[in-house]
Amino acid sequence: RERERERERERDEMPLSPGLGTLAWTINAEIYPMWVRGYAMSLSTLTNWSFNLVIAFTFLDLSNAITKYGAFWLYAGITSVGWIFFYFKLPETRGVPLEHVEKLFEDRPR
Repeated sequence: RERERERERERDEMPLSPGLGTLAWTINAEIYPMWVRGYAMSLSTLTNWSFNLVIAFTFLDLSNAITKYGAFWLYAGITSVGWIFFYFKLPETRGVPLEHVEKLFEDRPR
């Protein structure tokens, strides 16, 4: 019985893992300059978990107001807008040493 619950939990988490689930942690680990990285990571972790809490608290009321499908579509729409923003605004950091990532953000036009 316990093994069955563990499999169900893994199955439910699987779609999040290869997609946007790890994106917040990967991006935040790379974009901050060394001198502020610890403080910025703790602030971004607080922000991430705060929004997780907001979703957990609002889902039931939202699903009653606009149905479960509507709530998921709303969350999917917000996620899509965020994904598009990051796709166009976030510079590629593949192959760039952490010490030089700050330069990528300084050179970008606003």
